[in-house]
Amino acid sequence: MTFIDLDASEENHYHLSYIPSTKSQLEQEFGNKKDMITVYISRDKEKTQVQISKNATILELKEKYLKSAAPALTLRFMGMLLNNDKTLPDYTIGDQDCLDATLDRSSIDSSQYIKLKLRFENEMHLFKISPIDKLEKLFEKYATKINKPLDRLKFIFDGYILSPNDSCQSLELENNFIIDVQEIH
Repeated sequence: MTFIDLDASEENHYHLSYIPSTKSQLEQEFGNKKDMITVYISRDKEKTQVQISKNATILELKEKYLKSAAPALTLRFMGMLLNNDKTLPDYTIGDQDCLDATLDRSSIDSSQYIKLKLRFENEMHLFKISPIDKLEKLFEKYATKINKPLDRLKFIFDGYILSPNDSCQSLELENNFIIDVQEIH
């Protein structure tokens, strides 16, 4: 719905001004829901739901799914390798379709790795992790380093207990963030 507002100028002349409705403003900023689809990406036996414009390119989908590691990601739909320059409609990918993803870890730039500090009993250790790896990998390495059983440790960032299924990317963790480690008695 559009509203027309009549503004009076100093000379008592009227002119029309366009004020878009809140709905129009939201659609302009976030896109129309009708133009969005939900695609599932399956990698390492896990499915991730991604909402994206139905006319997006494959590269845009990769970037939405993995951001910094998009160049190392390969997507397939019904066994067919997907080209970054093509769009979802080019492959007839629609709402609720599932794509298979593989990641070439050797092509991930090492500068993309995130350095995190883990603190336990006033000792600080520095670890490097890929932004897309599950934190479980980090937790296991740390437990081994401090010689404690993993099931007796909890990892806390910013007051929240971290899940081993999360990644640095999903939690938006950055270089030099400190994760506190506490032993559960």
